[in-house]
Amino acid sequence: MVKGILRLENAEEHDFDKYSSSLANQEHAGEDKQVQISYHMPRRVFGLLTENDSELMSKIEERFMVRIKVSTRKGSHQRPGIFINGKQDAATKALNFVKSVDFPAEESTPVQLKPDEIRKTYKTAMRSVPSSVVVLTTHDGSSGAKVTLDSIRGMTVSSMTSVTLEPEPIISFSIRGPSRTLDCINQGQPFYVNFLADNRQGALIAGEFAQYHEDPSQPFRTLEEQELTSISPHMDSRGPYFKGRDNPAYFKCELLPGKTIEIGDHTVIFARVEHIWVSPRMYSQRPKFLAYAQTQYHALAKKPIDLTPPEASVAQPQQRTRTKSEASQTPQGPTVTEIEDAKTAQEFNDKYWSMAMGEGEEEDGILEERAADQRAVGDAEKPADFEKK
Repeated sequence: MVKGILRLENAEEHDFDKYSSSLANQEHAGEDKQVQISYHMPRRVFGLLTENDSELMSKIEERFMVRIKVSTRKGSHQRPGIFINGKQDAATKALNFVKSVDFPAEESTPVQLKPDEIRKTYKTAMRSVPSSVVVLTTHDGSSGAKVTLDSIRGMTVSSMTSVTLEPEPIISFSIRGPSRTLDCINQGQPFYVNFLADNRQGALIAGEFAQYHEDPSQPFRTLEEQELTSISPHMDSRGPYFKGRDNPAYFKCELLPGKTIEIGDHTVIFARVEHIWVSPRMYSQRPKFLAYAQTQYHALAKKPIDLTPPEASVAQPQQRTRTKSEASQTPQGPTVTEIEDAKTAQEFNDKYWSMAMGEGEEEDGILEERAADQRAVGDAEKPADFEKK
């Protein structure tokens, strides 16, 4: 498994057995004692040592008769490392071998996948790509101009994207056929793109319209029964749309004539945005909409990724501990400013307590109010020299 992916320095052939054996047979001076050697390496080398259940690491342990332990260090900015335990000469030879490990891109052999493997790998990769989640709603025009609960259609799509803003807003999405919602859109019926909040209610709405229902109006009835959103009050000749707390925005759209493309088992739709409604919360809170990845609905992170370069950050000044000689040569007494501040504070304190105990004359309105409050509460502390007076 590891042959053919190693570039071994000073080796004529890239062969693990041949090169490792030559290292193991070399004579090293020094005592034959037990040692532990630590080594921190590039992440690409660490990944090679630990991939496939640490296959390469196990081979190194077997060949050089050492034990290798992975160093667990916190912090993504620190290089990973290992500890090599064994006799001094064996540990040194193993370390030299680890240092020679590398896998340059030019020597990598592309893996040829079969068609079935390509589909499986494609799905695995695309599942990790977060996509938008919206619910398309429209109505079947063949049943008449009036929109009723029996004539409305809807489905969840995760392929909606913006195409252009100028000269007019255009969106696109793809639908896998056959689809009753797609049939209504192809008939030229206006439809709505309903955006969903990134919470449990929004995910429930999306999940309801992602399922197949024998009765196409069933998901609408379910939403009203569970009070997830409001539909019926907004059904008119324009078509149905959601309007509730968990529906922060919707687009009213019309199909662009002649801009439908059939690719494979999907139909790609291009549509013009005719009308937009957004909740007032969009301007004050700037919420994020529901997303989909790894076969689950997700709420995007509230805090964006910080792209500030490390060198651009402001370094905090470090306080240096003074030596004894420096401390003996530096005056330790208070500064002139500190002495004046302490004197002013003491005068203010004496004046305050003198008035609080009923002594002296009233000199300041603020002090007078504070002294009166203290006398009324009755918990004023005596000054240190009160007994002497």
